[in-house]
Amino acid sequence: MSSTTEHRHTDHSAGSTGDPTVAAAERASRPDAGAVESPTRGIRAWPVVAVREIQVRITDKNFLVSTLMTMVIMLAIFAVQGFILGKGAQWNVVTTTQSAQDLAGRIGTAAHAADDKNSVQVRRAAGDEAARAQLRDGSADVYLHQRDGAWTLTTKNDTPPSALQAVAAQTVRAEALASNAQAAGTTLEALNQGTALRTDQLEGSGTEMIVRMITGLVLGVMFYMVSLMFGLAIAQSVVEEKQSRIVEIIASAIPLRQLLTGKVLGNTVLAFGQMVLFVAAGLIGLQFTPYKEFVTAVSGPVGWFVAFFVVGFIALACLWAVAGSLSSRQEDLSTTTQPMQLLLLVAFMGGTFAQGSVQQVLSFVPVVSGVAMPMRMLGGGVPLWQTLAALAITLVFAALAILLGEKVYRRSILAGGGRVSWRQAMRSAD
Repeated sequence: MSSTTEHRHTDHSAGSTGDPTVAAAERASRPDAGAVESPTRGIRAWPVVAVREIQVRITDKNFLVSTLMTMVIMLAIFAVQGFILGKGAQWNVVTTTQSAQDLAGRIGTAAHAADDKNSVQVRRAAGDEAARAQLRDGSADVYLHQRDGAWTLTTKNDTPPSALQAVAAQTVRAEALASNAQAAGTTLEALNQGTALRTDQLEGSGTEMIVRMITGLVLGVMFYMVSLMFGLAIAQSVVEEKQSRIVEIIASAIPLRQLLTGKVLGNTVLAFGQMVLFVAAGLIGLQFTPYKEFVTAVSGPVGWFVAFFVVGFIALACLWAVAGSLSSRQEDLSTTTQPMQLLLLVAFMGGTFAQGSVQQVLSFVPVVSGVAMPMRMLGGGVPLWQTLAALAITLVFAALAILLGEKVYRRSILAGGGRVSWRQAMRSAD
């Protein structure tokens, strides 16, 4: 009777952890495990592991705060840019005569037509000295007046604002031509016939290309940062389980292959969710800037970027787990994870800054293609078959990485006695 009571008390304690994987593993490790059947036997345990990985991360305050702060910073950057770039320019112009006041009004109309956020405030001073006094005290930006038969913009101590000067020059020229044409008995249209110069671009506007380039750079940074953050978290989680020997208990209840699968898929779901949040924040923020017209143009490549990221991260997550299994202590991670960190750095630098034929080749190289192919797509002119081919190559690489990584993980996760090399793990028996 007392033995039965003791067993019931032990089962209740294991379940109190709230972790079904660990509870089942502890039951399976008891001497009477043959009499107590593990609830994970006969079923797939990887969903339990995946859910546990997700629960641990989404209840981590540091993870939640860092994600939230990143989104807030992104939106704040877009808000500041939208405010600064969308504010427009305001100029105070002082005059002393009616003709100058009328001309300043037409300059204001032209400035507003060039950018509806621009405005020109015209004020009338009693005389030349009063107008110059307003320049000195800062109540006026420029003084529009005639001197030696020519219209003049006078400022306090600097050249007139370039945008205002350009609009004023165009307005003065147009009025002078109209006056001269009338005096010559012709029209302004006849005088201007054949003088217009048009511009065109082979690859869209310069502003659009700048937006596309910045978008590609941001995507590259996000690929590097999210992959590094989640990768290091996976490696640390694996080595913690190995160092504390809890993995030996878990291995007695579920196959190591399912433990690895659950870790990889759980962290992939988290990384995908975080990336979607960041991308959504970026596209929403772009709507509040003067570049909102380019949202549609960049949305397609951004969507493909997320697809490449998910496929590539599955392979990377498996390799990060292997890097953790090769370590016996947290101090060893700096050595075992170094190849992964270099791989991410090469993917970021090569995919972001490569040009021409080098960029085309890199867009088909697994992991690097997660940055290089979206960069090419942002530039335009990438056939759909090339995008699908690059994604298929990444899928094949992910499958091979999972097969190789699973074998090394299985052979190294339970090994003790110091750091394990890839060669030792491959040569050891299952």
